[in-house]
Amino acid sequence: MTLEDGRWKARCTIGGKPTFLGAFGSEEEAARACDRMTLWSCKAGGKEKEEVLLNFPLSEYSDDE
Repeated sequence: MTLEDGRWKARCTIGGKPTFLGAFGSEEEAARACDRMTLWSCKAGGKEKEEVLLNFPLSEYSDDE
């Protein structure tokens, strides 16, 4: 979703609550922010990374993300 100034808004659902992640210069940056938050949420919640749906392949992210 784009904002009035042309930036892309990133948001995802964490613990059943919508969470705003920020505004980004490109659609890809916003999508990757969502992926990183999803991966962080998995790590914090003890889920396996392979169980989540990402915008980009899991292999494109380091274990630290």
